[in-house]
Amino acid sequence: MSKCSSGCSSLKLDLLSAHVRPSRVLDVGAGKLQYSRWITQHFKGVEVTALDMLVQESQPHITYIKTDLEQPIPLASGSFSTVVAFDVIEHIENEARIISEIARLLEPEGVLVGSVPHDDDGFLPAYNVTFYHRSDLTHKRYYTLESLTFLLEDAGFAEVVVTPGGGVPAHIFAEFFPSFLRWPIKKLIGLCVKLGLLNNNRLKSDLFFSARKK
Repeated sequence: MSKCSSGCSSLKLDLLSAHVRPSRVLDVGAGKLQYSRWITQHFKGVEVTALDMLVQESQPHITYIKTDLEQPIPLASGSFSTVVAFDVIEHIENEARIISEIARLLEPEGVLVGSVPHDDDGFLPAYNVTFYHRSDLTHKRYYTLESLTFLLEDAGFAEVVVTPGGGVPAHIFAEFFPSFLRWPIKKLIGLCVKLGLLNNNRLKSDLFFSARKK
């Protein structure tokens, strides 16, 4: 697997590895293009179109377009085999329209992959803990497995797969213990998570998804 030098999420790279269909990929809310670059490095012959509000230049095999994602996307219908939408849908006021636009831009059988913040942390604030994304005031909403699945299916997608991932960092839970125990507790929790011994979907901070256009 090609490496990403810009702090890419391994969960997102796994999703891309499993689902990207070359050769025409649209990266919606592409940020600083780290995933766009990774796609061009990992898949031979792929051409990426990247959209965001930042002012930046196109790069080899990446056509960058500065655009307002609150408005209709100025690209032809059925132009892409894959659309990537990491951490963007939750920022858009009209979620139904952005999903409808993504569906329009995909060719039949095209694939959508992405991520959104998880909403299932209602029990955490009582312990003065919550998902880190709650501090991002640009988020318009959060999602559950059920609400995200309904949103995608209602827009005409099939084979929707939603997987919780990420989580509350181990050092947060270690804060509940006396200071002399925090380091070993943090290491123990981290090891348990890595071994799959501590795996509660309610503690997963993000939802990663794939779906196919009918």
